[in-house]
Amino acid sequence: MRMNVRIIILLLMVATGAKAFAQPPGDDTGPLRDWVNTKRIGFFTNKLNLTSKEAEKFWPVYNDYAKEVGELRDARRKNGRETMDNLNTMADSTIEREINEELAFRQQELDILKKYLVEFKTVLPMKKIALLLKAEEEFKIWILKEWKNHGLGPPGRGGDDMPPPGSAPPR
Repeated sequence: MRMNVRIIILLLMVATGAKAFAQPPGDDTGPLRDWVNTKRIGFFTNKLNLTSKEAEKFWPVYNDYAKEVGELRDARRKNGRETMDNLNTMADSTIEREINEELAFRQQELDILKKYLVEFKTVLPMKKIALLLKAEEEFKIWILKEWKNHGLGPPGRGGDDMPPPGSAPPR
């Protein structure tokens, strides 16, 4: 039983972990979001070795993909914090429902990726699509390290003042 509780807690933490680094739902602007998007473009362009012709076709498709995934994640995040805050007082049936909802979310996220894979195939060779999937994971790790290295966090959690211009993320 103790191991099951640990697994449930771990699953729910993973499910809500992105919340700590997200801006409020629907907030597609702001210095932090702009900085992350700028870094993502450079990171992906470099990792995928995109030609200007490929980039011109790729970014509109990727932006549509990212928007759709972002909307899905925003909807999930609305519920995630409350779940984590109340985990110790929740009934097993409620926890089971939350886990099932998390699995459904992951399936929806996978379905979106499968849908856009068809579109990515029209603008990139398969090798670059595989590199894209790898680059997405690498970018998540890299951006978290950038925040950590600069002692920053999301707005409201590490200060909201802007650093001097440069490569440091906005706070």
